[in-house]
Amino acid sequence: MRQGASLLNVMVFMMFVVMIMAQVFFFAKSSADSVSEERELLMYRMNLDSLVEAAKDALRSNEIVHNTRLDETGGALKFSEFCEGARAKRDSGGNSNWEIPSAWKAEGYKDVYSLTIHDLDYSFDQSGFDRDSWTDGGYGTSSTYKKPFASMLPLGDKVWDVVSADDGSGDVSVMRRDGAGKPVISPVRNRFFLIRAWAGLPENYYGIRLMYQVLVSRDNEGESSHNVQTLSFQEVWF
Repeated sequence: MRQGASLLNVMVFMMFVVMIMAQVFFFAKSSADSVSEERELLMYRMNLDSLVEAAKDALRSNEIVHNTRLDETGGALKFSEFCEGARAKRDSGGNSNWEIPSAWKAEGYKDVYSLTIHDLDYSFDQSGFDRDSWTDGGYGTSSTYKKPFASMLPLGDKVWDVVSADDGSGDVSVMRRDGAGKPVISPVRNRFFLIRAWAGLPENYYGIRLMYQVLVSRDNEGESSHNVQTLSFQEVWF
C-alpha cells in the first residue's frame, strides 16, 4: 500500500460521515419545524372553532335579533355594503352591531382574530355592479371576509288540513288558503345567518389569513331561546 493511502481513506470516510450527519441534521430540523408549524396551526384552528361556538351561543340567546330594517323598502344592499349592512344586530331597529366577545379583544388576541355574524334576510342591489371593480378595487382576495353571501329568505310553515277526498280514496292533506287563494303560512320560524371567524397567521405563513365560514339556521324566532343548526362549513385561505 502506498504511503498516505490510509490517511486519504480516513479523510474520505470522515467526509462521508460529515455529509451524512449534515443530511440527518437537516431532515431532523425540517421535521421539527414541520411539527411546530402543525401545532401552531392547530392552535389557530381550535381558537376559530371557539369563536364559531361563541357566535352560535349568541344566536341561541336573544343577544342577537333579526334586523327588521333589512325587510324595509330601500333596505337593499350593494355588493360593497354587505359586510357592514348585513351585520347581526342587538336590537330590531338596527342601531347596535353585535361585536366579538370582549375576552377576544384582550391583549394577545387584538388584531389577530375577528368574528362577524351576518343576517341573510336581505335584498341584493346589483345596480352598478362591476366585476372588475370588485376584483381590483379592494374587494379581491385580501378582503374575502367582506364578500357578499347569498341572501336567504326566512322560512314559515305552510298550514295543512286533512280532508276527505271526494273520490272516496280516503283522507288527504291539502294546503289551507285564504280568501284570495294564497297559501296560509304561519309566523316565521327560521332565519339564516352567516358566521365568519378569521385570523391573521404569523409571518412564516406569508401573511395568509385563515377563515371559518359557517352557514346556520335559527328557529323559534320570537322566543327567548333558539335552536341553531349548522348547514354548511367552509375553511377558507386568503
